[in-house]
Amino acid sequence: MNIQKRKGKDGKTTWRAEVDLGVRIDPKTGEKKRVRDSATFDTRQEAVKWWKERKTRAEADKRAFVEPSKELLQDYLSRWLERKEREGAKAATIASYGTAINLHIIPALGSVPLAHLSPAMIQRFLDKLIQDGRGSRTVAYSRTVLRIALQDAVRLGTIGVNPCDRVRPPKQERRRVEAFSQEQLERLFRAAAGSRIENLLIFAAYSGLRRGEILALTWNDVDFKKGTVSVRRNLVEVQGRATLQDTAKTEAGNRTVALPALALDALKRQQDLQREDRKVALATGRREQYQKNQEEHWIFTTADGGRLDPNNVSRDYRRIRDKAGLPKAVPFHGLRHTAVSLRIAAGVDLAIISKQIGHKKSSFTADVYGHLLPETDRVATDLLNSFLAGRKRNDNSPPAET
Repeated sequence: MNIQKRKGKDGKTTWRAEVDLGVRIDPKTGEKKRVRDSATFDTRQEAVKWWKERKTRAEADKRAFVEPSKELLQDYLSRWLERKEREGAKAATIASYGTAINLHIIPALGSVPLAHLSPAMIQRFLDKLIQDGRGSRTVAYSRTVLRIALQDAVRLGTIGVNPCDRVRPPKQERRRVEAFSQEQLERLFRAAAGSRIENLLIFAAYSGLRRGEILALTWNDVDFKKGTVSVRRNLVEVQGRATLQDTAKTEAGNRTVALPALALDALKRQQDLQREDRKVALATGRREQYQKNQEEHWIFTTADGGRLDPNNVSRDYRRIRDKAGLPKAVPFHGLRHTAVSLRIAAGVDLAIISKQIGHKKSSFTADVYGHLLPETDRVATDLLNSFLAGRKRNDNSPPAET
């Protein structure tokens, strides 16, 4: 305990307490320097109390202290991506992270050592992305990926704090989804009549499943007696290749969906189409090839029984949409939005819709789709008025005879 008694020129006695805080390293120069803290008090009792408290805090600081890492951000992020892949992250997730890292983060911050990375640097990086015309979602996602990566560095003790925590994400405009009206949907179906994806478009518009979920379906996933389909996999584009991913890791993604009659009818017509495909394959000597392609029992297939390609489906959809004279602003995913809007219009509870389409929270469903049908509020009010009117009639009815 370093406490010294001192006497001033005025004859007054004081007590000086000093605490050794240990060696600190300058993150910019790398030089080591011993740091001390001291204070002066009128009584020894006060000095001893301060010394003990300051010593306790110093020990805690030493335990929390992380020696500055000299590793460059680009090297760390490369190792981090490899580790995430080994840990079993989805291929699409790795590809998405990689795009943000290689396209945005590394060109701007890659040469900065982890120890030098500051909130101000990250804020300037995000501001520059916005100045370069990048959308708010792209900018926000870049921050998110960097924050996730640096949080692992904090957990492993590579850095002491996450500089992203003090950087605010850019304000994002609410995403407005586009959907077809019932009349537009019928026009789309008429234009698709006789095409390879006619049944697929109808199924998509009434089931609410994503494109990748639909293309990953097999006949084993369908229960016609119960009128349901089990969503277990998703077909996604990873570095230009269609890749199957298991949805079992997420409770919301892995689900069983009750199908409306029109969606079930589309599946039955698809069965008829595949029977015709088999007949043609048998008649043209392509039976073995067809059977090989259909070993997985895919639902939506080419004439040879192979699984449809996601990009080809979207291309054919755009051709049919344009043929029907429908808005180009509605992509294939607009069929999923249409399915949701139809359910909202029918008065289906939002929590049920959220589970059917694979959202984690119904609040997210409400935020994304709430604007599609502004009359929904009026429909709900009319139903309430009808209920209350019925109650009033019952209250005014004469008492039953006894």
